[in-house]
Amino acid sequence: MLAVTEVRLPASIGGTERMPLALTLGSNCSEFPPQTFEVEQRTATTLPLLAQTGVSVKAQPPCPPVYFYSKQTYTDPGTPPRTDPFEVLVNGQSYGSVSVK
Repeated sequence: MLAVTEVRLPASIGGTERMPLALTLGSNCSEFPPQTFEVEQRTATTLPLLAQTGVSVKAQPPCPPVYFYSKQTYTDPGTPPRTDPFEVLVNGQSYGSVSVK
């Protein structure tokens, strides 16, 4: 899993609207590794998101002892419809709740 340093989510959203999440992810490789977002059993009340390093097909040199950050966006499609409050979890940690209108 990638290190997550920040997740920005809207204060409120409609039950079925697309909801963009702005994530700041950290890595110790100079070329930011490919990443994947996986959702584990999204419900009407929670979005459990995993931010992971994807598999690279080319050989990677050893990573330097420096940390790099990348801003990424994940968009929740709004299905199943959300109920209030809607909690966002990334890599097992809660980053807050969104009010559903």
